[in-house]
Amino acid sequence: MTTSMDVGAILRSMTNPDKVIHVKPGSSIQNLLFVDTGYRLKKITGIVKTVKLGPTKDDPNKLTPIGIVVNGNTGSTFREKVIPFESIRDFDVPDTGSDEGSELNLGNLNWQITGQLMFSSSFTPTAVFWNGTRVEPTLLTTTQTVVQSREDLKNKKFIVDASVVMENMRDTNVLELYSANGGYIKRLIARIDFEPSGSGGSNGSWNTGDTDPSPDLSAPVGTIYLNTSSLELFRMTDAGWISIGSIQGEKGDKGDPGEDGEDGKNAANFRPRGEWAAQTEYVNNDLYIDIVSNNGSSYLCVNSHISGDTFEMTNWMVLAEKGATGGDTPSIEIGENGNWWINGVDTGCPSVPEIITERLDKLEGVVEELVYEPIEIISFTHNAGIKEIGSAAASVTLTWNLNKDPASQNVDGTPVSLEARQYTIGTANLTGNKTYTLTVTDEKDASASKTTTVTFLNGVYYGVGSVNADNTNNDFIQSLTKVLSDTRVRNFTVTANAGEYIFYCIPSRLGTPTFSVGGFEGGFDLLKNISYTNPSGYEEDYAVYRSVQTGLGQTTVNVK
Repeated sequence: MTTSMDVGAILRSMTNPDKVIHVKPGSSIQNLLFVDTGYRLKKITGIVKTVKLGPTKDDPNKLTPIGIVVNGNTGSTFREKVIPFESIRDFDVPDTGSDEGSELNLGNLNWQITGQLMFSSSFTPTAVFWNGTRVEPTLLTTTQTVVQSREDLKNKKFIVDASVVMENMRDTNVLELYSANGGYIKRLIARIDFEPSGSGGSNGSWNTGDTDPSPDLSAPVGTIYLNTSSLELFRMTDAGWISIGSIQGEKGDKGDPGEDGEDGKNAANFRPRGEWAAQTEYVNNDLYIDIVSNNGSSYLCVNSHISGDTFEMTNWMVLAEKGATGGDTPSIEIGENGNWWINGVDTGCPSVPEIITERLDKLEGVVEELVYEPIEIISFTHNAGIKEIGSAAASVTLTWNLNKDPASQNVDGTPVSLEARQYTIGTANLTGNKTYTLTVTDEKDASASKTTTVTFLNGVYYGVGSVNADNTNNDFIQSLTKVLSDTRVRNFTVTANAGEYIFYCIPSRLGTPTFSVGGFEGGFDLLKNISYTNPSGYEEDYAVYRSVQTGLGQTTVNVK
């Protein structure tokens, strides 16, 4: 079950992990690159209509953002697109700006001690988001802060509670502030984990031990305690020690025995990454544990992170120290059979775990449903144009565009090949109005239809001349400017020189027109009713109107 709500969501680029934006209904999104049906990369620009929600893995009754719905801008080839987060690859980060004179400073004075995030700003935010979740920061009073400079007096200081910070901690975190007049500030914050030194006893505002803290163990409120055996964290409160979580992930449940029993979670796979590199993402998660070499030694990643300019041992554990006379670095690669090969020998270990392959198969089905778009006829036209009554259209060519390839298509019930986007009726021989209907279906039997009509009309004529009623005939009318039309309403501009009248000739069936020149109504009289034969040989009654005055010069006439 999925639904949509007016909530925000965080988008993170797969090509640049530092590129993170917060979107919500109404947000503009530029050059969104994603994997479409058939694993084709597409790039679109539009407006976020809503955020798609779906059940979480652990609790089907709890909803979480799973994708976004994007509406195309004016002129786009799509109207609405559902894009799951898994398919997003990259996007442009808009220059959202901020309030004039506003400053946002991030402090970690309380971070390492209590897990709280402290920041200062020159304005009071109306909304604050930590990794897409709205939080309620606490404004610190002047007695709770230390003013470091005169400039610092302008800023207000806020803290976000430790439980909120740690619950939503990520490798790259996003703090967003919104002001009352629409200003917006965003900052990216790298992950900061608790790193106690020492193996036991008091360590500033840290305590560690191989058992849970004793109720008799006293410490200042806010002190953190780590059980080094269970890796569980505790925090001292006014009521005593409370558990605030674990730095070790939960172990997967073992499947029950029997035919329908569930399997336990697969262990993470070691993933050789070669020589360590700066500005690179390394992981330690349920799927992979990265291994690198650096200066001849091998290391195992213990914290998911994006590397800096120098190798930081806090993120790594030594696997093998460099020997005194180290040999050649082993060759590790993925073979054609998909297994890891070391020094040319097949290890028999697949580079992609089977559980990943199974999840990808399931994900493909989910993505197919999320990205499905019913077939749509974008355009359907003909080449005959508007024909004059009395003429004929010997052949007609129909042309159309669709939003995707059809499963079937026909014109007025006649099947057309699936690749065709054009259909020619070579013996149409039309002498009157004709409407053609295109019908298409897609792979899910959704259908769409659109019509186009070849129209036959007679002429409306206007221009100047010096003839009287007796000389108003077919030849004179055909010497005027002709417009094929089924309405008497028109604006036109002509130049009547000395002795010349302005003429307007229409089929009598269009009714009696009213004229205005320069904002004044009138100035024209019915000169003659005539049986007129057009150049295509069609005869019809016409009404000929003439201006009362001659020599009006350049004149614009409004006819209703």
